[in-house]
Amino acid sequence: MATAAGFLSFLPTDYKGISELGEIAGVGMLVAFTSSITVLPALLKLLNPPGKGEPVGYAFLAPVDHFLEKHRVIIIVGTLLIAVAGLPAALLPQVRLQPGHLRNPKLNSNRHFSRSEEGSEQPAPTPST
Repeated sequence: MATAAGFLSFLPTDYKGISELGEIAGVGMLVAFTSSITVLPALLKLLNPPGKGEPVGYAFLAPVDHFLEKHRVIIIVGTLLIAVAGLPAALLPQVRLQPGHLRNPKLNSNRHFSRSEEGSEQPAPTPST
């Protein structure tokens, strides 16, 4: 659901390609999630596949599993504290949505482009070689 929400957050952007990507991928994720919680359990009930006789998981990770189970409250609280501490950083970045700001201003071609966008028809001087 979080992935679908992430893709759907592209919808309000002015860039048509990104907006359409958000629409297609977001709706696709929602359809996949809906089918996985409705169709898949129904098929498992109808087909009744035989279970596996071997244990699930990796035996060498049993100590990690035991540690996580024993300290789960501390791990969850620590994760929440880190997430809350990082929230102010989400407000700091300023995103420029104009493609012209993504260009390198030191390049000669981009100086000409930026001046023509501003309405000035005078090209930037070029160094003589």
